[in-house]
Parts: sequence; C-alpha cells; structure tokens
Amino acid sequence: CRSPGAEALPLLRFVVSHGNRSVFRWRTGQEPLRLERPEPPGAPEPPREDTVGAGRGRGGPRLGSGLSPFAPQGDDGIDWGDGEKGQEGTITVVEAGTEAGLGSHPAAPEGVARGSDALTLLENPETRNQFIDELMELELFLAQRLLELEDEADVVAMSQLQVAPAVLQGQSSERLRAQLATARQLLAQLCSRSVQHLCMILASPR
Repeated sequence: CRSPGAEALPLLRFVVSHGNRSVFRWRTGQEPLRLERPEPPGAPEPPREDTVGAGRGRGGPRLGSGLSPFAPQGDDGIDWGDGEKGQEGTITVVEAGTEAGLGSHPAAPEGVARGSDALTLLENPETRNQFIDELMELELFLAQRLLELEDEADVVAMSQLQVAPAVLQGQSSERLRAQLATARQLLAQLCSRSVQHLCMILASPR
C-alpha cells in the first residue's frame, strides 16, 4: 500500500520529464561530471592442456607419488626435509583488504558516475524493470478508469469520481482511450523480442 505522501510512478514521471538519463542523474538529481561505464565481464579462459598431464614426462614424478620435483632428496629418492640447513621459510603477513584483493572498490569522486550509475535508466536492468512495472501499473489504471466511465450504471464508481482530483474528473473517454493505446504500444515495444535480444547483447561479455 502506498503512503499518502508518496509520488505515484516516480520513474515513469522522471523519464517523461527528462528522458532516458543516467542512473546517477535519477538517483542524485545532479548531472554527472564524468561517466565511467562498467567494463564488460571477460570470457573465462579455457583450461591449459599441460595442467592434467603435469609431471608425466620421463624421469619426473607422477601426480600423487608424494615426491616433489623441487625439493632436495636423499640417495634413496626420499625427501627427509634436511636440505640446506639454516634456511628458514618466510611467512608474509599482509594487512586485510590491501594486497589480498579483499578491499572494496574505491569510492567514486564527487560528480563521477561509475559502474551501474553510468548506465542509462533503460540500460540498467533494475531501473528498466521498474520502468516496465510502472508502465504496466499505468495501463491497468487507465483501463479501469475507462471501464468506469463507460459504465454509467456503476453507481459506486461515479460516487468515487465525485471526490477524485480535478485532473481525473476532466478526462473524457476518448482521451483515456488514446492514453491507454499509447501505454500499450510502449509496453509492446519494450517487451518485444528485438528489444530483449538487444538487452542480451548489451549484457554479453563479447
């Protein structure tokens, strides 16, 4: 249930007034100084051919033999762990989130639209789905209002229309029918197979 002070169809209203702007513009209300679009995800590298058969050459230890080709061994071919004496292993301790790649991406400077914020409202899947949902909500509302206006015997609907805002009371059946046709035409274009293929191409790493 929407609160009384909430604006209906906020994203649809924004696109009608300002066009298909960036997510940053919609989210902050300010024009970005620079756009840094997200890099497409790279395709996974194929497995190397020498990873499975490693160590199967002549004279080399086989996988699972317990012998390391890099460790010093005794006369009997067994590693007793007594290589160069006095040589100690070193353990490097790194601060969490620095070299281990666990840190978050640096925050974008003020006025810079980075990542998904640099996409347009119809490019970003989240805002595109919200736009389609609001357009479907508008379509259902217009269809219901048109049905109420054309049904003169609906006493309940006529009584509700008396207390409706003036912008609703002044709408004729012809105007509502034209608005409903426009909303349905936009929905048909956004949900068409060609637009779906275009969205898949935009999200493709290739």
